[in-house]
Amino acid sequence: MYMAVVPNCGSLPAILLREGYRGAGKTRNRTLASLSAWPAERIERLCAVLRGDRLLPAGDAVQIMRALPLGQVLAALTTAQRIETRRAVPSSCSTPQTPACSILPPSWPRRR
Repeated sequence: MYMAVVPNCGSLPAILLREGYRGAGKTRNRTLASLSAWPAERIERLCAVLRGDRLLPAGDAVQIMRALPLGQVLAALTTAQRIETRRAVPSSCSTPQTPACSILPPSWPRRR
């Protein structure tokens, strides 16, 4: 995929998103979209993506403030709270060395 700028007589050039392929032993071009109506900034960002530039490091783009448990994790935590698992887990369970310690999150209240 690449961007092509095609000049028009007396008007702004057409900016096209194209794909190159081989058919019947010849190189051919297929126009996927006309991007002439897009703002210049959006076109530049798409060109950067097509070139393979890194626009923003993934770690800087998102900061997770709080993650809620979903699905099976929520079911396991709810069941553990209902059967009062913290009574069965030793207070020395600071590192996940035993199976009981490894399934509980670090913030889980331990028996004192």
